[in-house]
Amino acid sequence: MIKNFVVLILAIGIMVMKIKKKDLAVLILTIAIIVSVSVLALTSFGEEAKNRTVLGITLGKSLGAAGLRECRRSEGAYSFKSYDNKDTNCYQCIDCERDACFTQFVPELGFDITVDVVLLDNCDRKSPVQEIRATFGTSNYEKVLPLMIEKFGKPKKTEKSVIQNSLGVELQKIESFWKKRGLSIYLTNMYNETDLGLLEIIRQDKKRSVVKKSQKQPEIDRKTI
Repeated sequence: MIKNFVVLILAIGIMVMKIKKKDLAVLILTIAIIVSVSVLALTSFGEEAKNRTVLGITLGKSLGAAGLRECRRSEGAYSFKSYDNKDTNCYQCIDCERDACFTQFVPELGFDITVDVVLLDNCDRKSPVQEIRATFGTSNYEKVLPLMIEKFGKPKKTEKSVIQNSLGVELQKIESFWKKRGLSIYLTNMYNETDLGLLEIIRQDKKRSVVKKSQKQPEIDRKTI
């Protein structure tokens, strides 16, 4: 978007130079148009960046660029430093193997929620955030839904269905969908017939698929978790 904005300003600047020698009134009008377009473009860009920030995480930016830090570690048994679970608004690195890296964000909310952060390169914390997957107790669905409506407005679509859990008890499943400024958002009160709700926010980016293809490894080198 910034690139298109710069091109627009350059084009208008050339037009101003051509008009400058001919008509002062037209020049003043052109300058007024430039100022208006600039304000609208910058406002739109600011709103887009704001809308991509959810639970303190900005999709399309690295965790550090969004002002987030790694959670504090405290000394544990056998000199092992574990994360301080009381530390919030930070992320935890959970690296099982060289190519099996996971990142969890700890938001400061009044209820329990587990936020998994998917990066463009999961083992590089400086790479941009591509997805947010948050799970929470079904009873907290009524707390998560208002947060999403306040942020993105009413869902584009809501579906309700009746499902059965493992005990055969019938329960109502609610699924909501949003499409906002390059983001695909999904919220449900019941994920895979469990007692957990799910919030999934995915950044829709054409560049992402190209990068992922370039990072693919031969089947022989892949490890299954």
